[in-house]
Amino acid sequence: MPVIDSHTHILPKDVKDNIHKYLDIDSTFNTLFSNSETIRTAEELIDSMDTLKIDTSIILGMGWNDNKFNEYINDYLIESGKKYPDKLIPITGIIPNGNNEAIYEAERCVNLGAKGFGEIHADAQNIDIADQKK
Repeated sequence: MPVIDSHTHILPKDVKDNIHKYLDIDSTFNTLFSNSETIRTAEELIDSMDTLKIDTSIILGMGWNDNKFNEYINDYLIESGKKYPDKLIPITGIIPNGNNEAIYEAERCVNLGAKGFGEIHADAQNIDIADQKK
């Protein structure tokens, strides 16, 4: 029976190596990853999967606040899924703030190979998920 890790996060080596450059760009990133020791790249995840005998990992986006940072990370997730198609399944992030940017990003990611969307951090993204207008 295959072993699947259904909740993992990876970030580009550039983000890990230049963490201070990104801390002020996105408040979610600052909150969750102020210590670069907690950041893993795709290659580090693959090494860990091999060690632990995990067959497949779902690599998830995050509830980012900055659209450009979100796109950058989404591109990395999709690239990683293409680089390791038998190991990594990319689920990209969107910022559902009621404007068309979220729709465009969702369509862009699906067209590039994303298999779904997540995570949404409604509180950190200042989104009222009960607001039916958005």
